[in-house]
Amino acid sequence: MTRIFFINNYCINFSKIFLFMPSVSSSFWILTDLAALVYLTVYLIMFSAAIKLRYSEPDTPRPYKVPGGKTGMWFFAGLGILACLAAMALGLVPPPAQLLTTGSLLFYESFLIIGFLVILFIPFIIFRLRKPSWKKSIK
Repeated sequence: MTRIFFINNYCINFSKIFLFMPSVSSSFWILTDLAALVYLTVYLIMFSAAIKLRYSEPDTPRPYKVPGGKTGMWFFAGLGILACLAAMALGLVPPPAQLLTTGSLLFYESFLIIGFLVILFIPFIIFRLRKPSWKKSIK
């Protein structure tokens, strides 16, 4: 029950960004940007996993294989990784001041980076604090 309160408190405190931004539009922009960073991280993991699985499980039957074998996989997954990294870098650039006032550049980037790291580490914290009944032996 305590974990539910922890998660609820986290969500409420995280939503208080509206208090620190000049406008609601700015808050929406930065939260949308943060969500995009998290989603792009998932795609980075998927592209990396595709490359790893091509080497560790080469004989597993799959409904689709990337043409070109391992070279094709490296090319297309590498292109995807580069595109994700470029999109993440562009996400750290605030919008022009004429469109949206996000406060200072330091606040904008530090909120994105700290928020991203907090969201990134939540699954690890949950894994560390899991109940003994959740533990499953893998053979």
